[in-house]
Amino acid sequence: MCGKYSLADGAGGFVKHPAITTIAQLETYLAGIPKGTRGIKKARRALRLMHDNSWSPMETVTAMLLAMPRRMGGFGLPSPRLNRRIELDQSSSQVGGQENVYVDLLWPDAKFGIEYNGEAYHRNTSRDLRRELTLRKAQLDIVTLGIQQVRDQVQFREVVSQAAEHLGVKLRHATPLIAKKRTKLLAALLPHGTVQRNGSVCFPKPPWSLPAKIAQSWT
Repeated sequence: MCGKYSLADGAGGFVKHPAITTIAQLETYLAGIPKGTRGIKKARRALRLMHDNSWSPMETVTAMLLAMPRRMGGFGLPSPRLNRRIELDQSSSQVGGQENVYVDLLWPDAKFGIEYNGEAYHRNTSRDLRRELTLRKAQLDIVTLGIQQVRDQVQFREVVSQAAEHLGVKLRHATPLIAKKRTKLLAALLPHGTVQRNGSVCFPKPPWSLPAKIAQSWT
């Protein structure tokens, strides 16, 4: 609802479109619902786990794994800003050939971000290297990951460790119960058998998904 895509018929199992609403608008809406209304507490709990401005299901999955509470299988990091636009100074703009860049998951104060690469085996090397140089010139430390890093707990833990170091967060040791919850959460967010040969993820169409023609017609 707050992202710029919907699960729908089409390549990859989703289509892009403008966001339907925002977290702030939903908070205002829920504030006007009387206490004791059926489902209101669950809706407010869910709202605390949401993120604005996601552009793909995997960006949503990555953000949830990082920021959800430990008791629910996440790592409890501060929530990142998704697809935040960074205005480049003149020297960085000259390197990148553009006036601004977008970072998938960004913690602006820490100057740290995570980029999800949805096509691990068909990258435009020249473009990606230029982008990396531009971000470094802008003094942003960026870690890039793909589906294999998300699925593998050891690799993902390393990404989390780097994020925690930049954010000044001390990670707690994962107990067997927490590790089990993380495996369960990942299985719920990322169904098995959805990884394509090019490294991207195709999400299965849920019963409530939209026909692509309808989703793409939204403005």
